[in-house]
Amino acid sequence: MSYFSYRGIDFHYEVFGLGEPILFLHGIGNDLYQPKIHQMHLPGHIIMPDIRGHGLSGHNHDPMSYDLLAEDLRLFVKHLGLKDFILAGIDMGAGIALNFTLKHPERVKKLILVRPSALDMPCDPYVRQIYERLSLFLKLHHGIEQFRRSNDYNELFEISPYAAYHLLRHFTDPVAQHFPDKFQQMIDDVPLSFLDDLKNIQCPVLTVVTEDDMVHPVHLGDVLNEHIDDHTLVKITPKPRNERIHLKELENAIIDFLNPLK
Repeated sequence: MSYFSYRGIDFHYEVFGLGEPILFLHGIGNDLYQPKIHQMHLPGHIIMPDIRGHGLSGHNHDPMSYDLLAEDLRLFVKHLGLKDFILAGIDMGAGIALNFTLKHPERVKKLILVRPSALDMPCDPYVRQIYERLSLFLKLHHGIEQFRRSNDYNELFEISPYAAYHLLRHFTDPVAQHFPDKFQQMIDDVPLSFLDDLKNIQCPVLTVVTEDDMVHPVHLGDVLNEHIDDHTLVKITPKPRNERIHLKELENAIIDFLNPLK
C-alpha cells in the first residue's frame, strides 16, 4: 500500500504496469477497486488513488466539491513527480478529471471520461433527491430497512432495479456510514461553470456513455462532443444489460483511443 499526506489526510493509492502514466479516478461511493477491476489490461503505468472520503483514504471537515478534489489531484501528481499524463475518470471521477484539465491543461495529454454524471448543471432533480435521502438514511440506526421501505427507493426500483440495488451496498460500507454527507455534497456540485469552457480543452478526449442510465445521462456525451474539438464519443452496452460485455467494450474503447494505430 502507498500513501501521501496533505492537511492531515492520508491518501491511499495503488500502481501497476509499466509505460506511460495513466491516472484513473473512481466514482462516488466506490474506491480504486472500480478502475482496477475494469482496466487490468490497459497498456501503461496505471495509477489509482482512493479519493478523500472513499476507500482507504481519510477526510477532514472540508465540504467536498469538484474544485477541492481537483486540488487534491494536483497535489497528488506533484507528490508523484508527474509532469504530464493521461487522465481518466468514472462518474464523479470524470467530473474531477474535467475540472482538473480545465485548470491545468498543460498536464493532461489525453482525457478519458467514463459515464460522466454532471457538467455545468447538477444531476437530474430526481436523482439528487434519491442521494439526499441516501445521505439521511445512512445516518440512522437500521437505516437500510427504512430506506428499503421509502417511496424513493421503491419508485427507483420500479424504474431501475440495478440502480436501486447499487445504492443498498452503501449501507454495508463503513466508509459511507462514517461520511454520508459526501453523497449530497457532490451530487449538488458541478465540475464546470460554463459549457463554453469546454472549448478550451485542446487534448484528445474520449467519452464513453451508455443508454438508459438515469444517473449518467447519455446526452452528456453529445454535449461534450459538440463543445470539444478533438473528441471521440463511444456508446457501449449498459452494465445492467450485460456486465461482461460492458466491461469488454469499455476496455476496447479505451485501448483504441490510446493506441489508434493498432
